[in-house]
Amino acid sequence: MRPTAILASIMGTLSISGNGSNAGVPLQLRMCLIGLMLSLDATSYQLSGWRSTSTIWDGDSAVAERKKPGWSSKELRTSITQYDGSGYNQDAEPFAQFLHAVAKFLRKRLLRDAEALKSAHSIFLMSSIPRGHTPSRREPLLTAARHDPAGWIWFGRERFNSAVAVPLPACGDAELVDHIVDELGVGGTPAIFFDSDDEVVRIYPQGMENPEACWCQPLSSAEVTLEFIHDLLDRLHANLLVTPSASDSPNALWEDRVKAYPIKEAERGIQQILNIAFVSNTSFEFLKVEQEHKGVMGRCDFILKEQDPFDNTTWTNHAILELKVVKSFTHTGSSVADSANKQAVSDGLDQARDYRSSHSCRLAALCCYDMRKPPDHEQAIEHELERAQSESVALWSWPIHNITKSARAANTALIAAKKGGKTG
Repeated sequence: MRPTAILASIMGTLSISGNGSNAGVPLQLRMCLIGLMLSLDATSYQLSGWRSTSTIWDGDSAVAERKKPGWSSKELRTSITQYDGSGYNQDAEPFAQFLHAVAKFLRKRLLRDAEALKSAHSIFLMSSIPRGHTPSRREPLLTAARHDPAGWIWFGRERFNSAVAVPLPACGDAELVDHIVDELGVGGTPAIFFDSDDEVVRIYPQGMENPEACWCQPLSSAEVTLEFIHDLLDRLHANLLVTPSASDSPNALWEDRVKAYPIKEAERGIQQILNIAFVSNTSFEFLKVEQEHKGVMGRCDFILKEQDPFDNTTWTNHAILELKVVKSFTHTGSSVADSANKQAVSDGLDQARDYRSSHSCRLAALCCYDMRKPPDHEQAIEHELERAQSESVALWSWPIHNITKSARAANTALIAAKKGGKTG
């Protein structure tokens, strides 16, 4: 039985569904199971008309947070306290650990000898070597990244501390896939393919026999862009937030879904859902997503930071994500004025800008979630688009519908408008 099928069975036993009553099931447990299913399944997604409204601008250069070397007792305690090492994801599911280990290894090799790494393809499989095949190469300390992997097919456990390899045949793409699937018999094994031609990492969560589930990942941290972050948030919105039936999690966002009364702390509810999804999602395997990071200017909702592949005490802060909710009603049913919603967006823009500066990030984004009845997420942010551009802050918005029927109607209208634009 596939892991996702096992999880689905567990979730069914717990009555975890878009329409069921989940009062006895803790939100944390529900979200962990849902997030894990997303990670394991990792299928391609289509949002048809559902994409966020987004305006994107780049910010300033990243500044690394470097710890001064030294071994005084104070410095040692600091290092131990802040050390995440290669094991900070040890509680993640095996596939996420596999992605993190291989991504960190490839980035080390890229820094040490980029020319050698790019000289040929290399493939990494989360599997033992198939029976009947004798390894031609063995690396007991692979993650130390002292030796180049180019031109080999590597086999190892999820943490890939050690690995064995067989030569990668000189052939075309189709023949290479056939070799993995038919000759080696590991087509269903999770795989990572470093494509030396395109200099990109291709991730196959369901194995190379399932190419439709593949996605591409930037290897260089310099390629962590707002577009990259936005695409992930789009996917999480479609899977977890857009309607109550998108998953079980949005039920926790509504005090009364029929009347469109959100919970008292709707922003915190969305933050918790996204945080668990970030941890479970494998798109950020070389990043650490930290929730409610403290700073001089206050607590930002999320900060995306990266650990140096060689120096575990050195971190680079890449991006700040600030969340805001606009709504028609409070949790008690009182009406929320349009001016209050506009002020919330304006305050969020100020916060994203200030947090980016205080945390030395190169990117910042304000993520607005429209829980009004009905949502109009484009209108929700239009009054700050010009200022967002001048502040170099990305301004994005997504709708959260209280009932599925409303989402279907809005989506149908959006698709029709797009078709009309093409023919007009």
